[in-house]
Amino acid sequence: MNNKEMLQEIKKRVDGLVGFENASDDDLYYISKKHINWLIEQAEKIQRCQESYSGLDKMYDHWRNKAKELEKQLQQAQAKVEQYENALKKIADINLFEDIDRTTFLILTARKVLRGGKTQ
Repeated sequence: MNNKEMLQEIKKRVDGLVGFENASDDDLYYISKKHINWLIEQAEKIQRCQESYSGLDKMYDHWRNKAKELEKQLQQAQAKVEQYENALKKIADINLFEDIDRTTFLILTARKVLRGGKTQ
């Protein structure tokens, strides 16, 4: 008998009791041991499911926070790539041998970017 059938059988027995809410313990005595054991098993399954859900919920929170942290690191890395691209564009636009002052500026800019500073 599957779970649905078992539950239907229990409901039929309980519905057969006149005034179930007001039934005495003696009236409930006629619910079979098999049905009571099955109900206990179902309650235990629910408890295990709730515990599993709680564990999964905590794991979800952990990985959601990890994803936020990785997103922040990605944004930082993208900002750094943009800084490097800007510095390289400035260097590419200059003929290094024509303008010594400009060459010095570019070298200083490159060093600044490599140290984590920002360019204009």
